[in-house]
Amino acid sequence: MRFDALKHNLKHLLIAFDQVLRMIVALFVWIVHADHKGYADETLSAYAYRKSRFYKTSYVLMYIIDIIMLPFEKFKLGHCKRSFESEKQHKHLPKDYQ
Repeated sequence: MRFDALKHNLKHLLIAFDQVLRMIVALFVWIVHADHKGYADETLSAYAYRKSRFYKTSYVLMYIIDIIMLPFEKFKLGHCKRSFESEKQHKHLPKDYQ
């Protein structure tokens, strides 16, 4: 039981780190694209998928993230797309917030 709580908290700590990293990236992207807006609750994976339709650099970022996440996703490509869909459905939120 304690291990489940630890696993849950570590997962959410990694998600929080991912979201902070995403906002740091947003600040640098803003330098090039002044109209660029970042979302505090968006992960880097979801961002890469969302922007991959418009920017080639985001497509490359999406591909790199998908490759890095292969061992954690049972060797299935599409991590960024699944992350984006999860963000849209608020799956990462506690049931009280869904």
